[in-house]
Amino acid sequence: MKKSSANPRAAEKLGKLRSICLELPEAEESDRGGLPSFQVAGREFAVVKEKGGRLVASVLLAREGETRREAEWVSISLGGKVDWVEVRDLVMMGYCGVAPRRMLQALDRATALTPPPGGSR
Repeated sequence: MKKSSANPRAAEKLGKLRSICLELPEAEESDRGGLPSFQVAGREFAVVKEKGGRLVASVLLAREGETRREAEWVSISLGGKVDWVEVRDLVMMGYCGVAPRRMLQALDRATALTPPPGGSR
């Protein structure tokens, strides 16, 4: 891991992003130049980069009807205060944009069984 992981706050934020990405069905992590990249079925949906000494998460987002080639990377700074609900939403959109249908069905089943935060079904 790059030197930023020596910073306890950066390591904590990286760990939180990692848990968000890897809780998705069949999501995998690989090393991309010392920082993590997250894929499903061999397709990247999120990567971590270092810009100006800060960690940045980039998520691949496609608008409805767009192909993966037309999708754009959206970056979120992991420095300072992070809106983890927004990060989770963006990661979920990135994952859904590249995951095969069977994995999306597994995700639908899993989320149907998980009560929303702070409430019950």
